[in-house]
Amino acid sequence: MKLRLSRSFCVLAVCLGCLVSGPLVFGDSYTYSTTGTFNSTATSQASFAGSATTLTFNNLGSTTVPGGDISLGTLSLFVDPNSSAMTNYSDFFSLNVTFTDPSASGPPFNALLSGNVFFDTGGATLTFHPVTSTFTYTGGSFTLTLDQNPIQVSTSNPSADIRATINQTAVPEPSSALLLGVGLLGAGRVVRRRRS
Repeated sequence: MKLRLSRSFCVLAVCLGCLVSGPLVFGDSYTYSTTGTFNSTATSQASFAGSATTLTFNNLGSTTVPGGDISLGTLSLFVDPNSSAMTNYSDFFSLNVTFTDPSASGPPFNALLSGNVFFDTGGATLTFHPVTSTFTYTGGSFTLTLDQNPIQVSTSNPSADIRATINQTAVPEPSSALLLGVGLLGAGRVVRRRRS
């Protein structure tokens, strides 16, 4: 009889821990916006390579997603059809991603992804360094990682979506850890009684 009560207590403690704590996540959504800046123009919209080529980054306004795969904005290439040839050119590009949710006790989370843009006769290539940013808060952390690097646009494929993935790691709340500990102690007690 006592053995059955111990087993029941163990199962009950684990189930209560799951019910009380729920999913171990910081928030159900992420709200962010993006701003891209080319070094040569110091503006957040367009970079010009000679007089023949324009590479434009389209910023994202405030966007809310549940996490996972997200868009950070698009690159668009325009080549003047009246130009004789595209010239070789390079530039620096900075992509700033600002998260306003999940919120923290302080300023928003900012990820600065810096890269180099190379223009040639085939189009433009954007290479980022670094490709991952990590944010830590009370209760866990999340990472923002670019899905593709480098990113290319060309006359045959003039637009590219810059995509990234949000991965979340949660830390159990103290009450959840306590209930899990009680359940494990109960399970250990059952095993010890079986052996004796």
